[in-house]
Amino acid sequence: MATFVDILQSEDWLTEHAKEFAKEKVDAMSKKIGYPNYLDDLKLVDNDYKTYIVYDGNYYKTKFQFYHMYQKDILERIIKKVDRERWVAGAALVKCFFTVQIRMR
Repeated sequence: MATFVDILQSEDWLTEHAKEFAKEKVDAMSKKIGYPNYLDDLKLVDNDYKTYIVYDGNYYKTKFQFYHMYQKDILERIIKKVDRERWVAGAALVKCFFTVQIRMR
């Protein structure tokens, strides 16, 4: 990403303020390629899903219980500090994201 910043710094169509702002945005970026490292630690993964229950032979009960736990997890995050290391999408999705939580001036 340093090369991109170097290219921006040499452009004459950008103001100095715009160059500094662009550099701050690039510095705030992070690479998330493949899958999160915590997936290699089975204890952490098990802890994330310890409250989820699979009901044998009852798909809909399992599905609704998973949905309920997912919603609870999202609501609990409202009061917590934003985890900048958390992945916002599954590893199978190939896309570029802009996260609004990263505030710039």
